[in-house]
Amino acid sequence: MNGMMIAMALGMSVGILMGGTILGGVIFHGNLIESTIFSMIIGLSVGLLAGIPLSLPSVIDGILSGMMGGE
Repeated sequence: MNGMMIAMALGMSVGILMGGTILGGVIFHGNLIESTIFSMIIGLSVGLLAGIPLSLPSVIDGILSGMMGGE
């Protein structure tokens, strides 16, 4: 259960950080679809990497929360 929360928190926070500030406001200024897609991919990959050493439900939870945070 703790591993699922860690993977979820990392995936969500990285997806929000990338989509809301760095990619959305600085790099892809005014181009919302590209910043959304890239932040979803980055959040997905961070959630995946955080959940792999723990368990399969942690991987699934990290992937889904990373995509949700990137939106």
